[in-house]
Amino acid sequence: MKSVTILTIAAMAMAAAAGCSHDNPTPSPEPPVKGGEFNEFGFTTTAPVTLSVDYGDMAGMPANVYFEVYDTCPVEETETAYAKIAGAEPLYAGYTDGQGRFEGTIELPAYIRKAYVLTPPSMRAPCSKRPAAAIC
Repeated sequence: MKSVTILTIAAMAMAAAAGCSHDNPTPSPEPPVKGGEFNEFGFTTTAPVTLSVDYGDMAGMPANVYFEVYDTCPVEETETAYAKIAGAEPLYAGYTDGQGRFEGTIELPAYIRKAYVLTPPSMRAPCSKRPAAAIC
């Protein structure tokens, strides 16, 4: 029994010695580059977007037109017209200049690939030539 114990200890010592090899040392991490950022993610979730809205000449009447920008279609079709979806919140809202035009850069969420512009009916300038509904 004593010889079995000695053989077991000897086998374990040989296995431990064989497991420690200096031919393949553990690689050390590369030192950080001086002046570099630790994390290169910019943490921005918005992107600048150039928006151009033109309501035309407004039938010769100077008027500032209110408009809203959405990431999904903000209206639904009813039997006789289009109605704004309850709870739809605009991502951006603004006014055109006196000639019914807006041109500028706005910040929108970076995930947007298509935006919807809506002028609510109560905010439209009175003009018989303009359609009364927004179509998505």
